[in-house]
Amino acid sequence: MWPIGTARIARAGTDVTVVALGQMVGVALAAAEKLTDVSCEVIDLGTVRPWDRRTVLGSLERTGRIAIVEENPFTGGWGADIASAAASEGFEYLDAPPARITCPDVPVPFGALERHYLPSADRTAEAITALVRSSTPPQRATASGRPGAPAPKAADTSRRAALAEPLGRYARMIEIRQIEDESMNLYLEGLIAGSMHTGQGQEAVAVGVAASLRPTDMVTCTYRGHGLALALGLTPLALIAEMLGRKDGALGGKGGSMHLSAPEVGLLPTFAIVGGGIPVAVGAAYASQIAKDGGVAVAVFGDGAANIGAFHEALNMAAVWKLPVVFVCENNLYGEYSRIDKTTPLKDIASRASAYAMPGEVVDGQDIDVVMQAMTRAVERARAGGGPTLLEMKTYRYAGHSRGDPAKYRPAGELERWKERDPIALYGKALQSRGVADDARLAAVRDDVTRSVAAAVAAAKVSPVPDASSIFEHVSSRGQ
Repeated sequence: MWPIGTARIARAGTDVTVVALGQMVGVALAAAEKLTDVSCEVIDLGTVRPWDRRTVLGSLERTGRIAIVEENPFTGGWGADIASAAASEGFEYLDAPPARITCPDVPVPFGALERHYLPSADRTAEAITALVRSSTPPQRATASGRPGAPAPKAADTSRRAALAEPLGRYARMIEIRQIEDESMNLYLEGLIAGSMHTGQGQEAVAVGVAASLRPTDMVTCTYRGHGLALALGLTPLALIAEMLGRKDGALGGKGGSMHLSAPEVGLLPTFAIVGGGIPVAVGAAYASQIAKDGGVAVAVFGDGAANIGAFHEALNMAAVWKLPVVFVCENNLYGEYSRIDKTTPLKDIASRASAYAMPGEVVDGQDIDVVMQAMTRAVERARAGGGPTLLEMKTYRYAGHSRGDPAKYRPAGELERWKERDPIALYGKALQSRGVADDARLAAVRDDVTRSVAAAVAAAKVSPVPDASSIFEHVSSRGQ
């Protein structure tokens, strides 16, 4: 057993005390191995509260210098406490100011950029060398914001206009399906880092929501947001390159699959926290109400989010202030691996709307026409000052919860029954019955989308990986 509040000396040394915790202990030891002309005493802190003052300050008394390696941003990191104690309680021992090797004060980037964000053995060795040779620790990296750096071109605003036409909506649904399928292949090729959540089967909700909005309206959604991002206008290249962590991605490769954003088409940052976007959409609606700009906000979330506190708080506030917001619950029957009838004592989540004096409606989420009709009513009501609406879209995800989920918890035959009402197939049949297109025309649309998606995949694969300096780009609008 390792007692709480007790550090251990992982490597003895005489020139500098190096304090680390967790995986940074390995980084510190690797840096010590590189420094053949500097003797590093590496201390594994064990715990940050309480921390072992006797071991750390005792080592500092012997070496006269201290460097702290931590997996935190400079501001607010636990190393500040140790540096402060070294400067006050160990001042008489110090031959140089304490040095901290940290992550920069910027949002955590995705994929390949993560290795530039975290302290490395090389960066740690460089900082220790500077500390020992000059007795002055190197200046920490700061986020410049680089206001002059061009933002990635994430969206083509003309893509939204295509949703005004039935075949445009059909093509977008196919595009979403094909890109979701292709993303699974890219993940298996090892080209996508981190987690990923696809939405095959839910295309009618994504396209139906987007087709009912103005480009100036704002939308928040979940980590299962590829489809909605594409529906709102994000280009296939911008989405695929972002999933691959490349420069041509919507966020320059810093957001990945779960943290998409394209404000130019109304997509606010997507949220990995369940239900995290619901109160943000209420805030966006409040801003529109104050500005009197006629804007509407939409919160798209899953059935699991309807059981968290923020859902109820957001609906209550929106109703009290009659905010122009539409709450769209994608009820695909499962909150991760738990079926809704095991977690929610209601047949319809939409029935919760009555508790907040707002309309609630159950919608067939597999039929894009029905989705658009319900959305149009709710959006028009919100825009006219009538307040919020809760729409429950009954839909289904064909894939598991995330990339590694085989979805064995589903009852036999359930997936097959839902595929009999596939939203793309249903809409294709509807277009044929209305005389909008025949089999040949629909096939031609599918072929066009297939070529377009293939071209986007090819372009994303050769898109360059962002360099370390991009971590500091687009951090602050003021360049600070």
